[in-house]
Amino acid sequence: MLCTARGPWLHASLLATWLVRGAAAASPLTPPLEPIESIADPRSIAAPTEDPRTRVGALINEGQALFDTADYVGAIDRWTEAYAQLPDAPHLAAARNLLAYQIAQAHIEAFAMDPQPTHLRKAERLLLQYIAGLDPSETEPRLDAEQRLATVQAQVEAAAAAARIRAAAARPTPPPLAPIVRRAPSGARPLLLLGGVSLGLGCGLLAGTAVAAVTAADLHDGRRQALMDGAREAERGRLLLRETRAQQTTIVTAVVGGALITTGIALLIASRARSRGLSALPMLSPTLVGARLSLRF
Repeated sequence: MLCTARGPWLHASLLATWLVRGAAAASPLTPPLEPIESIADPRSIAAPTEDPRTRVGALINEGQALFDTADYVGAIDRWTEAYAQLPDAPHLAAARNLLAYQIAQAHIEAFAMDPQPTHLRKAERLLLQYIAGLDPSETEPRLDAEQRLATVQAQVEAAAAAARIRAAAARPTPPPLAPIVRRAPSGARPLLLLGGVSLGLGCGLLAGTAVAAVTAADLHDGRRQALMDGAREAERGRLLLRETRAQQTTIVTAVVGGALITTGIALLIASRARSRGLSALPMLSPTLVGARLSLRF
């Protein structure tokens, strides 16, 4: 067997050793040379060629050394070169699959040091390739890889959302509108009403957050049970998609609900303030619609 125990990390040195041993075992014994009376040109003798698997084993060991010293980009380069030189043969399919998994892990670690979205996208594709190449009986490696894939996909969504926020913030902000001056107490009642509505909506969204979190947990348990029961790949993929959507819903409702509750409390406090005058200045930007309040005593 290539690897009798597959954990979260592939031990690249074992894979390299297996490849070198396989190359030595596959090489036929060299027959005895016949005596040569004369050689016209010594350069006509061809130099012995290196077995590709020996070179692949050396590249894997070099990549492991770079990985162990936190040079993840260098490890990616070595293992990618080893993957390209590894023959696409049926008896080496498992080795190629494990090497793809190790490259995905290196991309994940590289993103932790240098958050480039390309690392996550490559890791996502390699993990999908690894899962597709697993044997149906390998339940533990499949479950571990699917959990890592879900984490990477969530990170991809978060990075995309952050990029959209940065792009929106980079747009020019329109000039503020002319201030609208309202006198208390006539302006206090609308603020009180608006604050109550915002607070109620925020509480409702937080309740939805709890429901979405419970749903995500149930879907996760159901997917694990389906995997243990030997469900089909399509069924497991459908459960994974529903679980990811439930997790995303939990995050979105929690963020929006918290923002609405904060806004509602601020408006209620402003409506209760005793002042001689209340000035409301509308604010408009690509990421914010609201009002800036100022009190005059």
